[in-house]
Amino acid sequence: MSILSASLMSVLYFIAGLIMGKFINHLSLYLPRLIEEADNPGDAAIRHPGWKLSYCPCHPPTHWHEYFPVLHWVVLRGHCSACHKPISLGYLWVELGCGMLVLLLSLLFPPDMTLALAVYSGVLLTLSLIDARTFLLPDKLTLPLLWLGLLFNSISEKVSLTDALYGAVIGYLLLWSLYWLFRLIRGREGLGYGDFKLLAALGAWNGWQMLPQIILLAAASGLLWAVLSKWRKGEWVAMLPFGPSLAAAGWLTLIVQWYTMR
Repeated sequence: MSILSASLMSVLYFIAGLIMGKFINHLSLYLPRLIEEADNPGDAAIRHPGWKLSYCPCHPPTHWHEYFPVLHWVVLRGHCSACHKPISLGYLWVELGCGMLVLLLSLLFPPDMTLALAVYSGVLLTLSLIDARTFLLPDKLTLPLLWLGLLFNSISEKVSLTDALYGAVIGYLLLWSLYWLFRLIRGREGLGYGDFKLLAALGAWNGWQMLPQIILLAAASGLLWAVLSKWRKGEWVAMLPFGPSLAAAGWLTLIVQWYTMR
C-alpha cells in the first residue's frame, strides 16, 4: 500500500471513529430516558421529545453542523444554539477519543479485528457513560454484547466457543454469588444485576481463563476511583458504579490478548 493510500485510510478510520463517538454520546444520553419512559408510560413528567442528535436535550437539531461530530461543538464554542447554556466538554472528548481509538486499532490490527474491537469498545464505552451517570447497565446493550462475543468467537476462533460459553456462564455466576454473599452478610445490595450480565459478556469475548484477571483489574481500578473521589470530595462516596471498572478491565484484557495473537 502506498503512503497516500495508507494516509487516506487513516483519515477514513479517524472519521469513522468520530462518527462512532457522536453516536455513543447520543445513545448514552437518550437510552436511559427511553428506558425510564417505557417503565413509566403514564408519567408525563419524564417524557421527552425523543431521539435527537443535538448535544443539548432542550431542542432537536436546527443547524446543519449539529449532525456532524466535533464541528457543532467547535462552531458554537461549546454552547447550545437554542438555550445558549454551556455544553459539557466531555462530549467533545468522547468523539475525539473515539476517533483516535479507531485510528490506533487500525494501525495495530487487521481490518476484521479492527471492526470487531471498535464495536466492542463502543458498546463498553456507552455502558460506562450510562452507568457513571445513572447506575444503570441496560440489557439492551449488555445482552447483545454477550451474543456478539459468542458469535464472533464461533466464527474467528480467537477464543474457542466452549471457552467463550463457559466464560459467559462463570462470569455471571461469579458476581451473582458475590452479590448474595454480600447481601447475606451486610443486609444490602453491593452490586447490580447489570454487573453480572456485563461480566458474562466480557467472559464471552475473553474466555473463562481471563475472568480472574478482569476481576482483579476491575477491583483495582474501582479502588483507585474510590480513593480519587475521596481526595476530590473530601469524604468517601457511599456508592460508585462498578460498570466502568469492569468495562476498562475487559477492554484492556482483550486488547492485550488479541495483540499477542496477531
